[in-house]
Amino acid sequence: MTDYPDVLLSYDYSTDPDMATVGSIVNLMCTVENKQDVAVSCAYISIDLNPGDGPESLATEDALGNATPQKPTGINASFTRKLVSGPGDGTSTKYYFMLTPPGSKYFTFKPGDKFEFSLQINKILVNNALGADGTLTTAKCRTIEKSSLSGNPVTNITGFTVPKYPTGTAFRNFTTSPADQVVVKRGDPLRLQWTAKPPFSKKTKHPSPPYYTMTIYYDQVDKPVDVTDNNSDNGGGSFTGQGGELLTLSHTTPFTLYLTLCDKNGQQITHSLTTLAVVSPTDVTLTDLDLNETASILTIANPVTQADTAIASTDGFLLCTVQGSANSEPSEVVISLTPPEGGDAVPYVITTDEGSQPDDGYTFVGPRILLPVAKGTTVNLIQTQSAGTYRAMWYPLGTGPLLGPLPPQPAPSA
Repeated sequence: MTDYPDVLLSYDYSTDPDMATVGSIVNLMCTVENKQDVAVSCAYISIDLNPGDGPESLATEDALGNATPQKPTGINASFTRKLVSGPGDGTSTKYYFMLTPPGSKYFTFKPGDKFEFSLQINKILVNNALGADGTLTTAKCRTIEKSSLSGNPVTNITGFTVPKYPTGTAFRNFTTSPADQVVVKRGDPLRLQWTAKPPFSKKTKHPSPPYYTMTIYYDQVDKPVDVTDNNSDNGGGSFTGQGGELLTLSHTTPFTLYLTLCDKNGQQITHSLTTLAVVSPTDVTLTDLDLNETASILTIANPVTQADTAIASTDGFLLCTVQGSANSEPSEVVISLTPPEGGDAVPYVITTDEGSQPDDGYTFVGPRILLPVAKGTTVNLIQTQSAGTYRAMWYPLGTGPLLGPLPPQPAPSA
């Protein structure tokens, strides 16, 4: 096999669900970014999932023939499944997922962090092959790009791995307890819960791998708190505080739960889940207050009728859902929230290929997401795939609408 230089672009892969179990259906996501200080010319990007039925393959050739590459987010390009002979494989012919430019010879990716886009392959049926110990196995895949910093692009290749887990492995449902208790009172005891069924039964007290550890982090602690022993053998766990002190909050707090797996070779893989506990405002004592009608914090909802950019004029919640077309063509909406104080936008994506949705503008069916939005947040809705449709509804905590679309921004002065 020919030796190839490393790739010039940066690739960050993940799966949904986060833990790919054998025999299950997963989606593979990839964020691509040019972190070079100069532009990168690229003729194509190809993802090789190493088709086969062995432990080091993610899926069989037949399974990849049924997988569905999605329209890329953030770039005008074609992303398709192709049965071709790939670089470094001699005469081998197999399925690749290839990103190619629309009608031009090369992509030109801007330097630094000014360019980023996402790729997604849906409905990958993970094969049933695990390693000899039947626990954690790593599928070995490749990213192939034909690229250069100057001159004619050449073939560059790098590997990436996708962990495969036995049936029954789980890491999900990290919530407050009960799960519908999203808003808590200031100073009240809080309980967090989760579902975790690691592929190993041994914990950190065992001196040799494989084993697992679990930690939880929030802004009241200096370092993550070890909660490994909080996870029971039946796959459930909870956290109510550390050092004998009950967990209480003075402000809205995000929590992150980490599961770190150390395989038999000592290699570590970390998964994480997040949840948010919202603290209700402090009780206020008022005197001489007269109300002529009922007081309400959560007021009349406002439908968001177009994908655009707006500013939240008060705190509130944004409910979005997405639905495919009647022909089950895919549809996707991206909601980006930029904090009032500025900084990087945080994107949230919901995708589906299930069709047939009511056209009354108010009925919410299909995959959905509910986002808390602070006053002054910039809200950007982008319908990246228009075969289907989406619904969005703004629930203000007060009377403030989403103000927008924003007027054109002035060009920076010279």
